[in-house]
Amino acid sequence: VKNGEEVKELHNKLYESWKDDNGKSIFDTSVTNPSSFFFGTPKCGERTEYNLENKKCITQYIGSLNKTNKTDNQITSSIGNTVGSSWGTSGNRNNDLTSIGGTFKNRYNLSEGQLYEVLFQLNKTFYPPLPQDEVKNISKSLSRYQSNQTLEKFWNEDDNGDCKSINVTSLMEDFFKERGFGAFVDDEGIYSGKDKNKSGDAGISVIKKEGNVIYHYGGAKQKEYLMDYLKEIGRKDVRSVIDKKASWFSEFQQLSLGRMDIEFLTDSPDKCQLYFQNGVVEITKDSIELIDWNSFKMGEKCIWDTQKKNRDIQIIPPDEMTEGDFEQFVNLTMSVEKDNKQWKLDEDELKSFKSAYGFMIHDYKDKSNAKLILFIDKESSDNKSGGEGSTGKSLVMGSVKYYKNYVKMEGSGIDSFSSFGFSDVNLDTQFVEIDDVDVNKKKNDETPIRDLFSKITGDFTVDKKYGKKFTVPFETSPKLGITSNNPIGGADTSSDRRYHVVEFSPYWNRKYKINNTECVTRHFGRRLFDDWDDTEWNRFYNFGFQCVQEYLKNGLSSPERITYKRKQLVKVMGDDTHNWITLWIDEECPKLDDKGQDLDLVLSQYWSETGNTEMKKRDLKKHMKLVSDTYGHAWVTNDKDGKRFM
Repeated sequence: VKNGEEVKELHNKLYESWKDDNGKSIFDTSVTNPSSFFFGTPKCGERTEYNLENKKCITQYIGSLNKTNKTDNQITSSIGNTVGSSWGTSGNRNNDLTSIGGTFKNRYNLSEGQLYEVLFQLNKTFYPPLPQDEVKNISKSLSRYQSNQTLEKFWNEDDNGDCKSINVTSLMEDFFKERGFGAFVDDEGIYSGKDKNKSGDAGISVIKKEGNVIYHYGGAKQKEYLMDYLKEIGRKDVRSVIDKKASWFSEFQQLSLGRMDIEFLTDSPDKCQLYFQNGVVEITKDSIELIDWNSFKMGEKCIWDTQKKNRDIQIIPPDEMTEGDFEQFVNLTMSVEKDNKQWKLDEDELKSFKSAYGFMIHDYKDKSNAKLILFIDKESSDNKSGGEGSTGKSLVMGSVKYYKNYVKMEGSGIDSFSSFGFSDVNLDTQFVEIDDVDVNKKKNDETPIRDLFSKITGDFTVDKKYGKKFTVPFETSPKLGITSNNPIGGADTSSDRRYHVVEFSPYWNRKYKINNTECVTRHFGRRLFDDWDDTEWNRFYNFGFQCVQEYLKNGLSSPERITYKRKQLVKVMGDDTHNWITLWIDEECPKLDDKGQDLDLVLSQYWSETGNTEMKKRDLKKHMKLVSDTYGHAWVTNDKDGKRFM
């Protein structure tokens, strides 16, 4: 509330609107000065002062109306104590207004219009107030539900009025369904059902729809919602009966909620949308624009609650943009050390990173451009000991969680992802980081990354540790990223087109020789993310917006990586074999006629010059073709004589 007159206006509006059973106003009429007034209970002289410094008391008073089992002079309430000084502040406004609106609606059986009038006035106590359309959506959403006084009970009572049993059908259909709950039904693995006529073993994911926002409710969260309601209406006896049996929330019972088919709002090939408290950031290759919620048209489409960031955002014009902590951190990881020990930004590597970061933030998925993002150490060694580490790979990839609903999984020690359950992934997961993948572990002569190709290009199956499998369709499945100290082995064309590599320099490791957290704090004088103010957060987000725009303009940018490709080949065949093949190509190939060369002779020459007589002909042929493909040579087999090649 900005001034005393608004306080007075709010008080007078509520005074005229609310009467008790005897026609007396619920609100005390005393206004002692323009900056404060009093709320009082209907039947006693106890009053709680409301002023500009103490917003808490408005929730205390409204909460007291909800305490039918308390004496009239007990003003304190669980609502007031919980909300406290955070009432109506940015990030809490929607929840606060929904909570208080639900209390008023249920206790006084308000129509949608009456409820909106109250929420409209209460919204004035917020700074800044919510947009008017959002207040309307809250009143509309709340008005879809029956009030407590008219709601059919979902329990059966004994002669004393105590709960003796639960009517599960009524619980699901009359209570949960009326409050916007529904089931994502998993028919043969596809959530929400691509074919509604299919039958089979169904997996259930319970959701709650509030306006255009979808909330995911597991069994425990669904039960918590119900128990909070029963506590609110003072039915401890019903709570006790519910507590005794976990099967109330089984998949079989939840089927009676009915299928809720949701169409989600997703990014398009040329547009990315990110959701914040004060509006939607819409990014195209030509513009970055903040659209307030009143002007943003969603139609019947929805977003997950986890997509909306609990933060206001401001767009910084390019000519006013200054380098923030995160951008500086990234630039240093994209730098190379020169002979004079000075570090210089590698512009090509930075462009590669920015396009990759934009790809990670952009939701749209295209099977023809399905990529796994790979962050590795630039100076990773050729041997099994790996790179130096502590280059900032995990910190940077982990920052995607501030844009997307993100899951981090440990990849260390895993030799195959074929049976990897991805059990932490949920329906609303948008990005999965697999950290510290050990590429030296192999199973059946294949690196673990190959097991992920099917998840990159197809539907994404999740095997919950304590639940059923479900499959997310390709179009809405999460993108994948990997961090590793070493390059991924298997440098062939089919592998290369499946991932995009970004190399991180050893700047932080060389400069401070300590872990990322300590060196960042020492360098910037504060921690990344945890110690930022609003200005620094705006710089961080605007840098990300620019990365998305870079990707939408130019796609994934990848510099020529001869050094990286060499390391890939060495991982597959060893340093000696790689060097021998490249030398043979340089020296022997120019001597060949159009008949080519007999591979048996090449193998004999290899044995003689390397001493490695364990090399099989089929393996040498595979290695030579791999080297040829990687370095741009053409491998051709003589059709008339299968032994010869050139």
